[in-house]
Amino acid sequence: MNEKVNVIERFNTAIGSIKLNEQEVIIELKEINEPSKKLYYWYDKYYKPFFNNIINDLNLSSAELEWINVYQSNKYYGSNVETQNHFCIPNKVWDECFIGCIKEPSFLFQEMNYQSELYLDAQLVEKKWLKKPTDSRTIEGELARQQRFIDEAQFLEKDGRIFINERLGTQKVEGIDQEHLFNLIQYLRFEKDFYQNTSIIDDSYYPIEVYAEYVLLRQRLQKRLKELVFEELEGNSKEKRAIEERFHQSESERKRVSKSLAQIFPSEHSEIIIEAIKKKYKGIKGVQMKRLFEALKICEAIPGITKKLSFHNACKKEFNWDIASYNAMNDQKELNDIDKEEINEMVKYFNTII
Repeated sequence: MNEKVNVIERFNTAIGSIKLNEQEVIIELKEINEPSKKLYYWYDKYYKPFFNNIINDLNLSSAELEWINVYQSNKYYGSNVETQNHFCIPNKVWDECFIGCIKEPSFLFQEMNYQSELYLDAQLVEKKWLKKPTDSRTIEGELARQQRFIDEAQFLEKDGRIFINERLGTQKVEGIDQEHLFNLIQYLRFEKDFYQNTSIIDDSYYPIEVYAEYVLLRQRLQKRLKELVFEELEGNSKEKRAIEERFHQSESERKRVSKSLAQIFPSEHSEIIIEAIKKKYKGIKGVQMKRLFEALKICEAIPGITKKLSFHNACKKEFNWDIASYNAMNDQKELNDIDKEEINEMVKYFNTII
């Protein structure tokens, strides 16, 4: 027997042997009205514990675990394990609580989200560095690749060459491979919450690979990059001393500085942005501060109405290096090609962390 088939059969047998008080589960689920929340309840309370226990009992290798994850994310269970849907929901529970949900967009999207998580976890088995990479440059490179894909999708839509509401098979763009084109359109559908509000319009399947790679993986990488920013800063004794000195400022002074910075970076990412500047652009001054200011405006990290003087004053208070005078930053000259190139690089970097 094929080794992969054998592993899957062992998994299915284990699933089929689970003892469950189905009537109790039905009573619990019937108290939940929203279809997607029903699925979430089942997934969180029953499926995940089942799955984790079975995986531990089967003592699977990394490769075998990948087979199981891919199998779950692509297959519907058959009658041999008495389920006919994803996530091992027994037939009786399905018929009583879920059968009317399959046409609800919110339910289908939630199911697709869980399938994508399984698919992504399967891929991470093969690409171990993605689990907890220690190299921020590698993460930045992957995020930059993803950003190019996103930029392409957004450009084609803005240019009127692709549409999220039309079937994939009817759309073609000269010079772009059909599969790649479909992925671009599917990403845009996720970005615009299309699948959360609309039943699938293509006679195929939910694009779990696209969602796993460009939504879920991107989120994980961004989170890990933020962690690395702080970890690397922690290893910099000079920066650490500066932070400690600022911590020991008087309460009124800390509040005054924090208020000023909050006004410049009025977003949930303010702390990340500030620490990222200290790490990646430490020592910049003069015209480089001007480029930084323009890049942050393009990323919408700071409001477009922010005054250069306010930005300069806040940076002068925050950073422990000489950023030069305001006049050096505000030279009144038009941006040249070198300025624009550096601003674009800064924009790409900030887009990976905010």
